[in-house]
Amino acid sequence: MAHSSQPKKSVPAKLKHELLERELVKIIEKRGLLAHDQFLTEKAISERFKVSFLTARQSLASMHQKGLIYRIPRKGTFVA
Repeated sequence: MAHSSQPKKSVPAKLKHELLERELVKIIEKRGLLAHDQFLTEKAISERFKVSFLTARQSLASMHQKGLIYRIPRKGTFVA
């Protein structure tokens, strides 16, 4: 009996950024980051989690909207 190879299913973009967001929140909790502590950059997130820059940006935007982080242009992203 021949074994057929199933195509690899990709994770939908919306779900991908939500899963990434959960992982980023875990990082804040595990590291014990406090308000005003600097957080990971979009580039660092993209490289560490092997996701696109856009996925990293969407996750951070969602976290910002929920009040978990804040951003200062040309300074970085910080825990709220």
